[in-house]
Amino acid sequence: MVSATIRQHTDYSIEQDSDYNGVKDGVKEHVDIQQVIVELLKNNNSLSAMDLAQKTGMGFCTVPRYLSQLQRKNLIKRVGGRKTGYWVVVEQTDYE
Repeated sequence: MVSATIRQHTDYSIEQDSDYNGVKDGVKEHVDIQQVIVELLKNNNSLSAMDLAQKTGMGFCTVPRYLSQLQRKNLIKRVGGRKTGYWVVVEQTDYE
């Protein structure tokens, strides 16, 4: 028999780090992370998933999941390929 304990964090604030200018350390609310990603892409539309992972402090495998969610919500669009493409942020503020 296997038992597990799940601990839930309630700190949802976005913490700014001068080196990363994004999410860093701790659990963040889903919508806040999406807002941070969109703001980063507004400032630099050629950021890669690796760049976003470094700037937000998230894992490299987590960032594509958030990018996919934002694309499904039509908040961002990818133009071009993996290497030469860029992100277009659709002017919309509904993250939910």
